[in-house]
Amino acid sequence: MDDILQGDRKKVILLDDNILAHSKAGNFLEEMARRNLQVNFTQTLDIRFLDREMASLLRRVRCSNTRFTRTVYHFSLNDTQHLDQVRTKYQLMKFSPGENVEFICMYGYNTTLAQDVERFRFLKYLPGAYVFVQQ
Repeated sequence: MDDILQGDRKKVILLDDNILAHSKAGNFLEEMARRNLQVNFTQTLDIRFLDREMASLLRRVRCSNTRFTRTVYHFSLNDTQHLDQVRTKYQLMKFSPGENVEFICMYGYNTTLAQDVERFRFLKYLPGAYVFVQQ
């Protein structure tokens, strides 16, 4: 991680960055929070990897949009197989309705229209969540 976070850098955009899947994810998030970095996880995080400790660390990181003008958390949700697990993990983050929590959702690739609608309805009821749809 030191090679990414060298110098006095205060803003970082990570590409293809599902950092939560990495065995040292906690260390990376802790370092980002300690350095008070603004971080854009533009390619999304897999919320299914969160636990209570990781959620607490992620909340300390200054997650941002690509222009670094507002706080945004980026997650992905591309199927309906784990909606109960996603809900449970989402609750660990303690998001409120006014926060920006973007879920990138692919549609029509390996899902039916009914499954896509189910995901979008599911996300509608998570506080702060909204959907960015891509084919």
